[in-house]
This record gives sequence, C-alpha cells and structure tokens, in this order.
Amino acid sequence: MPTVSDDNPLLKNFEFPPFDPIDASHVHPGMRALLKKLDSDLVELKKIVEPSWPKVVEPLEKMMDRLSLRGRKWSSC
Repeated sequence: MPTVSDDNPLLKNFEFPPFDPIDASHVHPGMRALLKKLDSDLVELKKIVEPSWPKVVEPLEKMMDRLSLRGRKWSSC
C-alpha cells in the first residue's frame, strides 16, 4: 500500500482542489491520513469546556469543508 508523503496534494491546505497534480495513488493514503487528522481534531474539539459558536461550530465547519472538498471528486470510486 502506498505511504503518505508530504508531497500528497490532498494533504495540502486549499480552497479549491488542485486537480492537476492529484494522482489516483494519492487518494487512498491521502484520505486515510485526512480522516485520521480530522478524528484527532474532533477529539480535541470535544475537550472544549465552554462550547460556543466560534469555538465549536466554526472549527467543525472547517473540518467538514476539508473532508468534502477532497471526497467529492472520488465519492463515486
């Protein structure tokens, strides 16, 4: 199985996916690494003592955006 590397375009921060550099070999390891990172982000988010819109909802929306931007292209694979 391919390993996740720092040059995987799916692991970069972006507002719109850079489709040109993305290769099929990036998808599986990139999505697994992204899900692992988002899971740890969610664990940290759950530790917030004082839930509020900017402390919980905004970070959660950013996490969902990261996942949806990457998953949309390959959801039918």
